[in-house]
Amino acid sequence: MVMIEVSDEVADSILCANLKDTYNKVCDPKYANSLYSLDVYENHIRVEMLKRAIKRVYEYYSTDKLE
Repeated sequence: MVMIEVSDEVADSILCANLKDTYNKVCDPKYANSLYSLDVYENHIRVEMLKRAIKRVYEYYSTDKLE
């Protein structure tokens, strides 16, 4: 087994790239339809909550802003 050292900055950039990709996918209706529920209203509310959570974590670890 090989151990790779990753600095905090590299780990933050990997996390931010993953969060940004996830956020962009959640914003796409093709991916977000029926993500949580078949009920359109309930799904919309939960997807919006997920987007806010992703945005909050992204902006904590990054100097950029989403949207």
